[in-house]
Amino acid sequence: MLGVQLGVFWCSRTIGWWSWWAGKKGFSILCRFKNCVDGVVWVFTGVYGPVCGRDREEFWEELGSIKGLWSDPWCVEGDFNLVRFPEERSKGGGLIASMRRFSEVLEDLELRDYPLMGGPFTWKGRLNNQVQSRLDRFLVTDNWDNLFNGAVQGILPRPVSDHFPVLLEGGGLKRGSSPSDLRICGWRRRVSKTR
Repeated sequence: MLGVQLGVFWCSRTIGWWSWWAGKKGFSILCRFKNCVDGVVWVFTGVYGPVCGRDREEFWEELGSIKGLWSDPWCVEGDFNLVRFPEERSKGGGLIASMRRFSEVLEDLELRDYPLMGGPFTWKGRLNNQVQSRLDRFLVTDNWDNLFNGAVQGILPRPVSDHFPVLLEGGGLKRGSSPSDLRICGWRRRVSKTR
């Protein structure tokens, strides 16, 4: 059986874990965090988007349901198994319906897509890594962006996975008297499971 292993790290001096839930359809896991410096609560959602196109509308609905739970600042990270623009694929091509829909959903959910530093792609695959895409990303709401000043996302070296780890860092808190740095890293790796 083939599965996916996900991971997320954060600085516990800055952010305290509060509570978590799994998404109803199984595409996401969400956590609510409380900043240790100023007590502000915010939401983080880790996602693994469906590979099969017919499941994408359920995935978008699940994200919409999560957005409807709180008005807290929100950060979404994960492998969406989808690109937004033709330039996010090494093979290029034109703008297709799934790309347009992805951008529409981000607009509807009021999620901002930070530029990616360190290279245009987060995944390499197929024979001899000939195909490259930007499948992984951090997305944030305006109130999350306002809370963390100047956060940027970038790729890290790819030690074992077909995905590059993506790091969101910077973002000294705008509130409170002592700024602190935010670092969240998400990575994926395919694992083989035997029973």
